[in-house]
Amino acid sequence: MSNEIDHVVLRVRDQPAMVRFYEQALGFKVERRLDRISLVQLRAGASLLDLVPAERGHRTRPTWITCASA
Repeated sequence: MSNEIDHVVLRVRDQPAMVRFYEQALGFKVERRLDRISLVQLRAGASLLDLVPAERGHRTRPTWITCASA
């Protein structure tokens, strides 16, 4: 059983600002961009973080949480 976070997806209001924050403040590196679905994937060690734009009017509270390990 692993004690690492494998993959997290966040819906964000200002994607470019959040990419800068995770790169500059926390040391994440952009691993890939999927422009077709407006996704930016960042890596920190073995963990991945996907940032996708929140849709206008999207609720600010999470509606679900999914946990998985590699």
